[in-house]
Amino acid sequence: MIKLGDKEYELRVASAECSVSKTPYLKTYKHGEVTIHVKAGDFSEIMSKVVQSLENSYFYAANDNERNMIKDYIEHFRYGE
Repeated sequence: MIKLGDKEYELRVASAECSVSKTPYLKTYKHGEVTIHVKAGDFSEIMSKVVQSLENSYFYAANDNERNMIKDYIEHFRYGE
């Protein structure tokens, strides 16, 4: 969380990509006098490498349970869901 002003903040989500259709919570919220902007794509370069490594590891999974877990991790690190 980054303080932008007296009552304004930016909440950054680490993710490889920024997609409002995949993560609908990426918007501005107002609560009383406080404003919070939720944005994705923080650490995108690093998160892209994490996603790529997970995609490469998918083929070495021992069973369906591991493959499903890796798919979920890929989705999470790609979009910040």
